[in-house]
Amino acid sequence: MIKISIEEVKQVCNLTDLKKTELLTSKFELINARLSEITDTQVYELVLNETAEPLVITSFKHAFAYFIYAEVIDLLNTNTTGSGIIRSTGFADSRTELLSYYETSMRQQKLELKAYTLLLKYLNERGMKRYNELKLWDDLHRAENDQAKQNIINKGKSCTIAII
Repeated sequence: MIKISIEEVKQVCNLTDLKKTELLTSKFELINARLSEITDTQVYELVLNETAEPLVITSFKHAFAYFIYAEVIDLLNTNTTGSGIIRSTGFADSRTELLSYYETSMRQQKLELKAYTLLLKYLNERGMKRYNELKLWDDLHRAENDQAKQNIINKGKSCTIAII
């Protein structure tokens, strides 16, 4: 198991105010299994043994934290003190708006893409496939119009990006 504390996860994900951490710790095994499935076996073993370069270990730890956050963000949105993750507040904090399901899903994808991007140099074929799917999703969401989206799709058809 990657040696990372709950405090490190909270700090990377800006969840320092989160009091109940059982939700996060309950996903540690799942995220470790994911990391072993999507990364080069030798690099993963070096990270587990803490014999990899410090930058590699840091990349894995930050990716781990982002995967944890992506895994629990929908649960945090409904189970946090104060009734969820606040998107915005009204004038003088008299009105609050929580993240919608759509916004939560978008954040999950963004967090997952961030984690895969950190691990890009260490991904195996399975990891690269998922990274390409997330990158395509992100590119399409950032495209300004239908023509830009079509250009992205056409470019994807001529390279190794998996079209979903």
